[in-house]
Amino acid sequence: MRKYRKVVFLQDPADFDRWYVEFDEGYDEGFEYLLQWEYGEDGEVTDTEPWGYSDTIYECKDGDLTYVVAYNWNLAYVSLTQVIEVSE
Repeated sequence: MRKYRKVVFLQDPADFDRWYVEFDEGYDEGFEYLLQWEYGEDGEVTDTEPWGYSDTIYECKDGDLTYVVAYNWNLAYVSLTQVIEVSE
């Protein structure tokens, strides 16, 4: 079972554009840009995926941690979510 901890959600067009400049260099650069908001603190944890059906997603690793970057070109937002594996 998976749970999801929200790290950052950028919805301002200027913030999205700054992320896109990094992302345009490659997936890793876009991911690294979003990691600057990862403080390891408790964020909102949900049982459901916090991205929508029209979002594009890609999964990334930082050490043993798994994250999902989700973005939507039309709505100009991007998010970073940590995936938490929970054994039942």
